Amino acid sequence: MMKKNIFKNFSLGIVTIATLGLASCSSDESYDVYGNPNNLVYVQVNAENILTTTVVHTPVGDIGKFKAAFPVRIQRATAGTSVCFELDPSLVAEYNKTKGTDYVALPAGVLDLTKAVAHIQADTLASKDSVYVELAAGTDLSKLTEAGYVAPLRMKVTAGAGVASVERGIVYVVVTTSTRLMNAGAARSEIPGEEIPVANMASWTITPGSLADFTDNSSFSGSKIDPNTPFVIDMQEVKNVGGIGLQGLYANYGVSSYGINSCKLELSEDGNNWTEAGTASYDEMSSDNNGYQYVVFYGAVQARYIRLTLSARSSWYGGLAELRVFAQSN
Repeated sequence: MMKKNIFKNFSLGIVTIATLGLASCSSDESYDVYGNPNNLVYVQVNAENILTTTVVHTPVGDIGKFKAAFPVRIQRATAGTSVCFELDPSLVAEYNKTKGTDYVALPAGVLDLTKAVAHIQADTLASKDSVYVELAAGTDLSKLTEAGYVAPLRMKVTAGAGVASVERGIVYVVVTTSTRLMNAGAARSEIPGEEIPVANMASWTITPGSLADFTDNSSFSGSKIDPNTPFVIDMQEVKNVGGIGLQGLYANYGVSSYGINSCKLELSEDGNNWTEAGTASYDEMSSDNNGYQYVVFYGAVQARYIRLTLSARSSWYGGLAELRVFAQSN
């Protein structure tokens, strides 16, 4: 199966991205902080107190970063109040029921809560310091294989006369995961491996079409693109594919007008079991002065077959003129 071999060959690297969604605060919601006789301590991270981040699994490693900071507030000034936040997995089921999700509890230790504390000074309504929550150092993100996780963080008042709000004293950290092989926007120079010489592609086949039309170094010959009919390339043997180069018909006049608009790329070792590498938009493919656009992988992937579902920038001249494959030697 392709998925069993997808991470066999890779180039070691360190990649870091951050994906953190914070919705705007809303003063129109009605929570227990209004009309409650207790002096409630609460949080207003956003309308639903939900923080989100994404972990992306790639052949060269697992990408993910999360860090959030927010103050706590109290209804009425007192002599001072201190709080901390603790993981409460018992709230996961209720969260899923309310939101219509099926997330699992984020394992303990993934989040660093050592700084998830705050202090409201006497005669003030908000903490000057912030609650800090982030991914714990050394977290093995490869073990986060579920589609989605949620970590409910419940406030606990550790000192003072305040009472933690039932509704606004909980912050949810949602972690979703995805697998992606494509390194969006990466340049030709970043493709793992070398370009396979055209002479070495002579025995390959492409359906529909003839491979000779896509290796003749001409942007004026090739095949019209049908978004409903993918091109399937058989390289005759398994190779460690690091990326591909595509040239649209007449794209040497400018890829913005005649280039490839999108490229869905799938890989297979046997022609039956396919792994989707992803879909690269026009903006996610780098280009050069010769009108070539490049789909770059994070690391080399074993495949014999490549399936390309393309769309063109031009409705009149949209087509595929040239194809190149990059691979690492065994």
